[in-house]
Amino acid sequence: DWREMEIRVLEDIKGAVSSNREYGEYIEQGMNFAELLIQKYDVVIANPPYLDSADMTDEYKKFLKDRFKGFDKNLYAAFIKRCADFAVEGGYVGMITPQTYMFISSYEETRKFILKEFNIQSFVHVGLGGIFERGVDVDIAIFCMKKMAERRPAVFIKLNQFSRTPQEPFKKNHMRDAIETTKSGKQSDLAYTLNQSEFKKIPGYPFVYWISDRIRELFRKYKPLEAFANVSHGLSTCNNDRFLRFWWEVRQEDISLDYKSDRKKWVPYAKGGPYNKWHGNLWYTVNWENDGKEIKQSIVEKFPYLKGNYSFVVTNESDYFREGLTYTVVSSKGLSIRYMPKNCIFDHAGNCFFEKTEDHAALLAIILATSFVSMCKTISGSVSFEVGELKKVPIPDPSSLGSKSISSEEIRDLLGGLSTHSPLSTLNSVTLSSLAQDCIELKKEL
Repeated sequence: DWREMEIRVLEDIKGAVSSNREYGEYIEQGMNFAELLIQKYDVVIANPPYLDSADMTDEYKKFLKDRFKGFDKNLYAAFIKRCADFAVEGGYVGMITPQTYMFISSYEETRKFILKEFNIQSFVHVGLGGIFERGVDVDIAIFCMKKMAERRPAVFIKLNQFSRTPQEPFKKNHMRDAIETTKSGKQSDLAYTLNQSEFKKIPGYPFVYWISDRIRELFRKYKPLEAFANVSHGLSTCNNDRFLRFWWEVRQEDISLDYKSDRKKWVPYAKGGPYNKWHGNLWYTVNWENDGKEIKQSIVEKFPYLKGNYSFVVTNESDYFREGLTYTVVSSKGLSIRYMPKNCIFDHAGNCFFEKTEDHAALLAIILATSFVSMCKTISGSVSFEVGELKKVPIPDPSSLGSKSISSEEIRDLLGGLSTHSPLSTLNSVTLSSLAQDCIELKKEL
Protein backbone atom coordinates (compact mmCIF):
# COMPACT_ATOMS: atom_id res chain seq x y z
CA ASP A 1 0.00 0.00 0.00
CA TRP A 2 1.44 3.34 -1.09
CA ARG A 3 0.22 5.22 2.00
CA GLU A 4 1.77 2.68 4.37
CA MET A 5 5.02 2.99 2.43
CA GLU A 6 4.94 6.79 2.86
CA ILE A 7 4.52 6.38 6.62
CA ARG A 8 7.42 3.87 6.82
CA VAL A 9 9.68 6.24 4.87
CA LEU A 10 8.77 9.09 7.23
CA GLU A 11 9.57 6.88 10.25
CA ASP A 12 12.96 5.98 8.77
CA ILE A 13 13.75 9.67 8.12
CA LYS A 14 12.69 10.64 11.65
CA GLY A 15 14.96 7.96 13.07
CA ALA A 16 17.87 9.16 10.98
CA VAL A 17 17.55 12.84 11.89
CA SER A 18 16.78 12.36 15.60
CA SER A 19 20.50 11.91 16.29
CA ASN A 20 21.30 15.33 14.80
CA ARG A 21 22.02 17.40 17.91
CA GLU A 22 21.69 20.81 16.26
CA TYR A 23 18.55 20.51 14.10
CA GLY A 24 17.19 17.05 14.82
CA GLU A 25 14.40 18.23 17.14
CA TYR A 26 13.04 20.76 14.60
CA ILE A 27 13.30 18.35 11.71
CA GLU A 28 11.47 15.70 13.70
CA GLN A 29 8.66 18.16 14.48
CA GLY A 30 8.35 18.93 10.77
CA MET A 31 8.26 15.24 9.94
CA ASN A 32 5.53 14.67 12.56
CA PHE A 33 3.44 17.37 10.92
CA ALA A 34 4.04 15.85 7.48
CA GLU A 35 2.91 12.51 8.84
CA LEU A 36 -0.36 14.08 10.00
CA LEU A 37 -0.95 15.50 6.53
CA ILE A 38 -0.65 12.20 4.67
CA GLN A 39 -2.91 10.18 6.92
CA LYS A 40 -6.64 9.59 6.49
CA TYR A 41 -9.19 10.29 9.22
CA ASP A 42 -12.63 9.05 10.25
CA VAL A 43 -13.75 12.57 11.21
CA VAL A 44 -12.50 15.91 9.89
CA ILE A 45 -13.73 19.15 11.48
CA ALA A 46 -12.74 22.66 10.42
CA ASN A 47 -13.55 26.36 10.63
CA PRO A 48 -11.24 27.40 7.78
CA PRO A 49 -9.85 30.86 7.07
CA TYR A 50 -11.74 33.01 4.55
CA LEU A 51 -9.82 34.97 1.91
CA ASP A 52 -11.31 36.03 -1.42
CA SER A 53 -9.13 35.68 -4.51
CA ALA A 54 -9.41 39.44 -5.11
CA ASP A 55 -7.43 39.99 -1.89
CA MET A 56 -4.72 37.40 -2.61
CA THR A 57 -1.24 38.06 -3.91
CA ASP A 58 -0.47 36.91 -7.45
CA GLU A 59 1.76 34.15 -6.05
CA TYR A 60 -0.98 32.90 -3.76
CA LYS A 61 -3.54 32.96 -6.58
CA LYS A 62 -1.22 30.89 -8.77
CA PHE A 63 -0.65 28.35 -5.99
CA LEU A 64 -4.38 27.80 -5.46
CA LYS A 65 -5.10 27.68 -9.17
CA ASP A 66 -2.36 25.07 -9.68
CA ARG A 67 -3.21 22.92 -6.65
CA PHE A 68 -6.94 23.50 -6.20
CA LYS A 69 -8.33 24.45 -9.59
CA GLY A 70 -12.08 25.02 -9.34
CA PHE A 71 -11.74 25.71 -5.62
CA ASP A 72 -9.63 28.86 -5.94
CA LYS A 73 -12.31 31.57 -5.67
CA ASN A 74 -11.84 31.72 -1.91
CA LEU A 75 -9.38 30.06 0.44
CA TYR A 76 -12.17 28.32 2.36
CA ALA A 77 -13.25 26.49 -0.82
CA ALA A 78 -9.75 25.00 -1.10
CA PHE A 79 -10.09 23.87 2.52
CA ILE A 80 -13.35 22.08 1.67
CA LYS A 81 -11.44 20.10 -0.97
CA ARG A 82 -8.48 19.42 1.33
CA CYS A 83 -10.67 18.32 4.25
CA ALA A 84 -12.50 16.00 1.89
CA ASP A 85 -9.18 14.42 0.90
CA PHE A 86 -8.39 13.79 4.57
CA ALA A 87 -11.54 11.74 5.11
CA VAL A 88 -11.60 7.97 4.69
CA GLU A 89 -14.37 6.32 2.70
CA GLY A 90 -17.35 6.34 5.06
CA GLY A 91 -15.78 9.15 7.10
CA TYR A 92 -17.40 12.43 8.10
CA VAL A 93 -16.50 16.04 7.31
CA GLY A 94 -17.99 18.85 9.39
CA MET A 95 -17.30 22.51 8.58
CA ILE A 96 -18.48 26.03 9.22
CA THR A 97 -17.91 28.30 6.22
CA PRO A 98 -19.36 31.33 4.42
CA GLN A 99 -22.57 30.54 2.52
CA THR A 100 -21.35 31.96 -0.81
CA TYR A 101 -20.52 28.55 -2.28
CA MET A 102 -24.20 27.59 -2.02
CA PHE A 103 -25.28 29.81 -4.90
CA ILE A 104 -22.63 31.84 -6.74
CA SER A 105 -21.61 30.57 -10.19
CA SER A 106 -17.86 30.83 -9.47
CA TYR A 107 -18.32 28.08 -6.83
CA GLU A 108 -20.13 25.68 -9.15
CA GLU A 109 -17.22 23.23 -9.16
CA THR A 110 -17.28 23.17 -5.35
CA ARG A 111 -20.97 22.27 -5.34
CA LYS A 112 -20.50 19.58 -8.00
CA PHE A 113 -17.66 18.06 -5.99
CA ILE A 114 -19.71 17.91 -2.79
CA LEU A 115 -22.70 16.35 -4.55
CA LYS A 116 -20.51 13.78 -6.29
CA GLU A 117 -18.26 12.70 -3.42
CA PHE A 118 -20.45 13.13 -0.35
CA ASN A 119 -23.88 12.56 1.07
CA ILE A 120 -24.93 15.64 3.02
CA GLN A 121 -26.18 14.54 6.43
CA SER A 122 -27.27 17.81 8.00
CA PHE A 123 -27.02 21.42 6.95
CA VAL A 124 -27.74 24.60 8.94
CA HIS A 125 -28.14 27.75 6.87
CA VAL A 126 -27.30 30.35 9.53
CA GLY A 127 -26.89 33.47 7.42
CA LEU A 128 -25.63 36.72 8.92
CA GLY A 129 -25.12 36.97 12.66
CA GLY A 130 -26.33 34.94 15.61
CA ILE A 131 -23.40 32.53 16.00
CA PHE A 132 -20.14 34.44 16.35
CA GLU A 133 -19.49 37.33 18.70
CA ARG A 134 -20.47 40.82 17.64
CA GLY A 135 -18.31 42.36 14.94
CA VAL A 136 -18.03 39.20 12.84
CA ASP A 137 -20.35 39.88 9.91
CA VAL A 138 -20.20 36.77 7.76
CA ASP A 139 -23.12 34.89 6.20
CA ILE A 140 -22.33 31.35 7.29
CA ALA A 141 -23.47 27.78 6.81
CA ILE A 142 -22.69 24.74 8.98
CA PHE A 143 -22.72 21.27 7.46
CA CYS A 144 -21.88 17.66 8.12
CA MET A 145 -21.43 15.23 5.23
CA LYS A 146 -20.40 11.60 4.83
CA LYS A 147 -18.02 10.30 2.21
CA MET A 148 -20.15 7.62 0.62
CA ALA A 149 -21.71 6.63 -2.71
CA GLU A 150 -25.23 6.04 -1.35
CA ARG A 151 -27.54 9.06 -1.38
CA ARG A 152 -29.93 9.44 1.53
CA PRO A 153 -32.21 12.42 2.31
CA ALA A 154 -30.54 15.26 4.19
CA VAL A 155 -32.00 17.68 6.73
CA PHE A 156 -31.59 21.40 6.03
CA ILE A 157 -32.39 23.96 8.72
CA LYS A 158 -33.14 27.51 7.60
CA LEU A 159 -32.17 30.31 10.01
CA ASN A 160 -31.06 33.10 7.68
CA GLN A 161 -34.51 34.70 7.72
CA PHE A 162 -33.83 35.75 11.32
CA SER A 163 -30.80 37.85 10.34
CA ARG A 164 -31.11 41.53 11.27
CA THR A 165 -34.32 40.90 13.18
CA PRO A 166 -35.05 40.78 16.93
CA GLN A 167 -34.77 36.96 16.63
CA GLU A 168 -31.14 37.03 15.49
CA PRO A 169 -29.64 36.51 18.99
CA PHE A 170 -31.82 33.41 19.40
CA LYS A 171 -30.67 31.53 16.30
CA LYS A 172 -28.92 28.91 18.40
CA ASN A 173 -32.15 28.25 20.29
CA HIS A 174 -34.10 27.96 17.03
CA MET A 175 -31.48 25.55 15.72
CA ARG A 176 -31.67 23.31 18.79
CA ASP A 177 -35.48 23.30 18.71
CA ALA A 178 -35.52 22.39 15.00
CA ILE A 179 -33.02 19.56 15.55
CA GLU A 180 -34.90 18.14 18.52
CA THR A 181 -38.25 18.37 16.72
CA THR A 182 -36.85 16.60 13.65
CA LYS A 183 -35.20 13.87 15.76
CA SER A 184 -38.50 13.18 17.47
CA GLY A 185 -40.10 12.46 14.12
CA LYS A 186 -42.14 15.65 13.97
CA GLN A 187 -42.03 18.36 11.31
CA SER A 188 -40.31 21.65 12.14
CA ASP A 189 -41.22 24.80 10.22
CA LEU A 190 -37.49 25.53 9.94
CA ALA A 191 -36.46 22.10 8.62
CA TYR A 192 -36.51 20.77 5.06
CA THR A 193 -35.79 17.16 4.16
CA LEU A 194 -34.78 16.27 0.62
CA ASN A 195 -32.31 14.27 -1.42
CA GLN A 196 -29.35 16.33 -2.58
CA SER A 197 -29.84 15.01 -6.12
CA GLU A 198 -32.72 17.52 -6.36
CA PHE A 199 -30.11 20.28 -6.64
CA LYS A 200 -29.00 18.88 -9.98
CA LYS A 201 -32.34 19.79 -11.55
CA ILE A 202 -31.34 23.46 -11.58
CA PRO A 203 -28.47 24.67 -13.80
CA GLY A 204 -25.39 25.43 -11.74
CA TYR A 205 -26.57 23.16 -8.90
CA PRO A 206 -27.39 25.92 -6.39
CA PHE A 207 -28.19 24.62 -2.90
CA VAL A 208 -31.76 25.97 -2.90
CA TYR A 209 -33.24 23.43 -0.51
CA TRP A 210 -36.35 25.43 0.45
CA ILE A 211 -38.06 25.72 -2.96
CA SER A 212 -41.00 23.53 -3.92
CA ASP A 213 -41.01 20.65 -6.40
CA ARG A 214 -43.27 22.76 -8.60
CA ILE A 215 -40.59 25.44 -8.95
CA ARG A 216 -37.94 22.83 -9.72
CA GLU A 217 -40.24 21.50 -12.44
CA LEU A 218 -40.19 24.92 -14.13
CA PHE A 219 -36.50 24.45 -14.88
CA ARG A 220 -37.37 21.32 -16.82
CA LYS A 221 -40.49 22.69 -18.48
CA TYR A 222 -39.16 26.01 -19.78
CA LYS A 223 -36.01 27.13 -21.54
CA PRO A 224 -33.56 29.41 -19.73
CA LEU A 225 -33.57 33.16 -20.25
CA GLU A 226 -30.41 32.95 -22.34
CA ALA A 227 -32.39 31.09 -25.04
CA PHE A 228 -34.40 34.25 -25.71
CA ALA A 229 -32.10 37.07 -24.62
CA ASN A 230 -28.45 37.89 -24.16
CA VAL A 231 -27.47 39.07 -20.70
CA SER A 232 -24.50 41.42 -21.00
CA HIS A 233 -22.02 42.70 -18.45
CA GLY A 234 -21.42 46.43 -18.82
CA LEU A 235 -18.60 48.97 -18.90
CA SER A 236 -16.30 49.80 -15.99
CA THR A 237 -14.69 53.23 -16.50
CA CYS A 238 -12.29 52.59 -13.57
CA ASN A 239 -12.52 56.32 -12.83
CA ASN A 240 -16.12 57.50 -12.51
CA ASP A 241 -15.17 60.93 -11.11
CA ARG A 242 -13.27 61.62 -14.31
CA PHE A 243 -15.55 60.12 -16.94
CA LEU A 244 -19.12 60.40 -15.61
CA ARG A 245 -21.39 63.43 -15.20
CA PHE A 246 -25.06 63.89 -14.36
CA TRP A 247 -26.94 65.00 -17.47
CA TRP A 248 -27.65 68.40 -15.91
CA GLU A 249 -23.93 68.99 -15.31
CA VAL A 250 -23.06 69.19 -19.00
CA ARG A 251 -24.38 71.38 -21.81
CA GLN A 252 -27.53 69.91 -23.31
CA GLU A 253 -26.20 70.44 -26.82
CA ASP A 254 -23.22 68.20 -25.96
CA ILE A 255 -25.42 65.19 -25.06
CA SER A 256 -25.78 62.67 -27.88
CA LEU A 257 -29.21 61.80 -29.22
CA ASP A 258 -27.84 59.44 -31.88
CA TYR A 259 -24.13 58.79 -31.38
CA LYS A 260 -23.62 57.05 -34.70
CA SER A 261 -24.59 60.24 -36.52
CA ASP A 262 -23.86 63.13 -34.11
CA ARG A 263 -20.68 61.74 -32.41
CA LYS A 264 -21.23 64.01 -29.42
CA LYS A 265 -19.00 63.67 -26.36
CA TRP A 266 -21.56 62.79 -23.66
CA VAL A 267 -23.71 59.67 -24.04
CA PRO A 268 -26.62 58.63 -21.72
CA TYR A 269 -25.36 56.06 -19.23
CA ALA A 270 -27.35 53.39 -17.32
CA LYS A 271 -25.56 52.85 -14.03
CA GLY A 272 -27.83 50.79 -11.80
CA GLY A 273 -29.07 52.95 -8.96
CA PRO A 274 -31.80 52.48 -6.33
CA TYR A 275 -34.72 50.07 -6.61
CA ASN A 276 -36.86 51.28 -9.50
CA LYS A 277 -38.93 49.17 -11.89
CA TRP A 278 -40.06 49.75 -15.47
CA HIS A 279 -38.12 52.93 -16.24
CA GLY A 280 -35.76 55.50 -14.78
CA ASN A 281 -32.33 55.96 -13.14
CA LEU A 282 -30.93 57.43 -16.38
CA TRP A 283 -29.24 60.34 -14.67
CA TYR A 284 -25.69 59.87 -15.87
CA THR A 285 -23.79 60.58 -19.05
CA VAL A 286 -20.39 59.11 -19.93
CA ASN A 287 -17.51 60.64 -21.87
CA TRP A 288 -17.50 58.51 -25.03
CA GLU A 289 -15.76 61.00 -27.29
CA ASN A 290 -14.00 59.29 -30.21
CA ASP A 291 -15.51 55.90 -29.26
CA GLY A 292 -14.30 56.14 -25.67
CA LYS A 293 -10.69 56.79 -26.62
CA GLU A 294 -9.85 58.55 -23.35
CA ILE A 295 -11.43 55.78 -21.21
CA LYS A 296 -9.66 53.04 -23.16
CA GLN A 297 -6.33 54.79 -22.94
CA SER A 298 -6.75 55.31 -19.19
CA ILE A 299 -7.50 51.60 -18.70
CA VAL A 300 -4.46 50.48 -20.68
CA GLU A 301 -2.23 52.79 -18.63
CA LYS A 302 -3.77 51.70 -15.32
CA PHE A 303 -3.55 47.96 -16.05
CA PRO A 304 -0.33 47.34 -18.01
CA TYR A 305 -0.73 43.56 -17.61
CA LEU A 306 -3.68 43.77 -20.04
CA LYS A 307 -1.09 44.51 -22.74
CA GLY A 308 -3.39 46.95 -24.49
CA ASN A 309 -6.45 44.69 -24.38
CA TYR A 310 -8.93 47.18 -22.91
CA SER A 311 -11.89 44.91 -23.80
CA PHE A 312 -11.25 43.07 -20.53
CA VAL A 313 -12.81 46.12 -18.84
CA VAL A 314 -14.70 47.76 -21.72
CA THR A 315 -16.88 44.68 -22.05
CA ASN A 316 -19.51 43.89 -24.70
CA GLU A 317 -18.90 47.09 -26.65
CA SER A 318 -20.96 45.74 -29.56
CA ASP A 319 -24.06 45.99 -27.33
CA TYR A 320 -23.62 49.70 -26.61
CA PHE A 321 -26.38 51.96 -28.01
CA ARG A 322 -28.84 49.07 -28.39
CA GLU A 323 -32.37 49.18 -27.03
CA GLY A 324 -32.66 46.83 -24.08
CA LEU A 325 -33.54 46.25 -20.44
CA THR A 326 -31.19 47.23 -17.63
CA TYR A 327 -31.16 46.25 -13.96
CA THR A 328 -29.34 47.11 -10.77
CA VAL A 329 -26.81 44.38 -10.00
CA VAL A 330 -26.76 44.89 -6.21
CA SER A 331 -30.13 45.51 -4.55
CA SER A 332 -31.32 44.50 -1.08
CA LYS A 333 -34.94 45.09 -2.16
CA GLY A 334 -34.81 42.59 -4.99
CA LEU A 335 -34.36 42.65 -8.74
CA SER A 336 -35.56 45.86 -10.43
CA ILE A 337 -35.53 45.90 -14.23
CA ARG A 338 -36.01 48.97 -16.40
CA TYR A 339 -36.46 49.77 -20.05
CA MET A 340 -33.31 51.29 -21.60
CA PRO A 341 -33.84 53.26 -24.83
CA LYS A 342 -31.49 53.22 -27.78
CA ASN A 343 -28.29 55.28 -27.73
CA CYS A 344 -27.27 54.40 -24.17
CA ILE A 345 -24.14 52.78 -22.75
CA PHE A 346 -24.55 50.61 -19.65
CA ASP A 347 -22.36 50.14 -16.59
CA HIS A 348 -21.14 46.92 -14.92
CA ALA A 349 -23.47 47.87 -12.04
CA GLY A 350 -26.37 48.10 -14.50
CA ASN A 351 -26.09 45.02 -16.68
CA CYS A 352 -28.51 44.55 -19.58
CA PHE A 353 -30.85 42.08 -21.27
CA PHE A 354 -31.10 42.20 -25.05
CA GLU A 355 -34.05 40.32 -26.52
CA LYS A 356 -32.93 38.28 -29.54
CA THR A 357 -36.06 39.13 -31.53
CA GLU A 358 -36.14 42.77 -30.34
CA ASP A 359 -39.53 42.23 -28.64
CA HIS A 360 -38.46 44.02 -25.46
CA ALA A 361 -42.01 44.74 -24.27
CA ALA A 362 -42.92 41.04 -24.00
CA LEU A 363 -39.61 40.21 -22.32
CA LEU A 364 -40.04 43.08 -19.86
CA ALA A 365 -43.51 41.78 -18.96
CA ILE A 366 -42.11 38.33 -18.23
CA ILE A 367 -39.02 39.27 -16.25
CA LEU A 368 -40.89 41.76 -14.08
CA ALA A 369 -43.39 39.07 -13.09
CA THR A 370 -43.21 38.18 -9.39
CA SER A 371 -42.38 34.55 -10.24
CA PHE A 372 -39.30 35.50 -12.29
CA VAL A 373 -38.01 37.95 -9.69
CA SER A 374 -38.49 35.34 -6.94
CA MET A 375 -36.56 32.70 -8.88
CA CYS A 376 -33.74 35.17 -9.54
CA LYS A 377 -33.49 35.84 -5.82
CA THR A 378 -33.55 32.10 -5.15
CA ILE A 379 -30.72 31.32 -7.56
CA SER A 380 -28.53 34.29 -6.60
CA GLY A 381 -28.92 33.60 -2.87
CA SER A 382 -27.68 37.12 -2.10
CA VAL A 383 -28.33 40.80 -2.83
CA SER A 384 -26.15 40.55 -5.94
CA PHE A 385 -27.70 39.49 -9.27
CA GLU A 386 -24.89 38.37 -11.55
CA VAL A 387 -25.12 37.65 -15.28
CA GLY A 388 -24.15 33.99 -14.83
CA GLU A 389 -27.08 33.28 -12.52
CA LEU A 390 -29.82 35.29 -14.25
CA LYS A 391 -29.36 33.77 -17.68
CA LYS A 392 -30.22 30.32 -16.25
CA VAL A 393 -33.66 31.31 -14.94
CA PRO A 394 -36.47 29.58 -16.92
CA ILE A 395 -39.05 31.73 -18.73
CA PRO A 396 -41.89 31.08 -21.21
CA ASP A 397 -41.26 31.99 -24.83
CA PRO A 398 -41.95 35.76 -25.12
CA SER A 399 -43.50 35.21 -28.55
CA SER A 400 -46.18 33.02 -26.91
CA LEU A 401 -47.75 36.14 -25.36
CA GLY A 402 -49.15 36.98 -28.79
CA SER A 403 -51.44 39.96 -29.27
CA LYS A 404 -51.55 40.80 -25.57
CA SER A 405 -48.02 42.19 -25.77
CA ILE A 406 -47.69 45.95 -25.48
CA SER A 407 -45.78 47.38 -28.43
CA SER A 408 -42.37 48.98 -28.02
CA GLU A 409 -43.83 52.23 -29.39
CA GLU A 410 -46.49 52.29 -26.66
CA ILE A 411 -43.88 51.63 -24.00
CA ARG A 412 -41.67 54.45 -25.28
CA ASP A 413 -44.61 56.85 -25.52
CA LEU A 414 -45.79 56.09 -22.00
CA LEU A 415 -42.33 56.30 -20.44
CA GLY A 416 -41.54 59.46 -22.36
CA GLY A 417 -44.70 61.01 -20.91
CA LEU A 418 -43.61 60.06 -17.40
CA SER A 419 -40.15 61.57 -17.90
CA THR A 420 -40.87 65.07 -19.16
CA HIS A 421 -37.78 66.50 -17.49
CA SER A 422 -35.41 64.19 -19.34
CA PRO A 423 -33.66 65.64 -22.40
CA LEU A 424 -34.31 62.30 -24.11
CA SER A 425 -38.09 62.30 -23.72
CA THR A 426 -40.43 61.79 -26.64
CA LEU A 427 -43.99 62.74 -25.88
CA ASN A 428 -46.97 61.19 -27.64
CA SER A 429 -50.53 60.55 -26.49
CA VAL A 430 -51.19 57.11 -25.01
CA THR A 431 -54.30 55.78 -23.31
CA LEU A 432 -53.05 54.79 -19.87
CA SER A 433 -56.16 52.76 -19.03
CA SER A 434 -55.65 50.63 -22.14
CA LEU A 435 -52.05 49.91 -21.20
CA ALA A 436 -53.07 49.05 -17.65
CA GLN A 437 -55.64 46.58 -18.95
CA ASP A 438 -53.00 44.96 -21.15
CA CYS A 439 -50.71 44.61 -18.14
CA ILE A 440 -53.51 42.90 -16.21
CA GLU A 441 -54.10 40.45 -19.06
CA LEU A 442 -50.36 39.74 -19.32
CA LYS A 443 -50.16 38.99 -15.61
CA LYS A 444 -53.09 36.57 -15.88
CA GLU A 445 -51.45 34.72 -18.74
CA LEU A 446 -48.14 34.47 -16.90
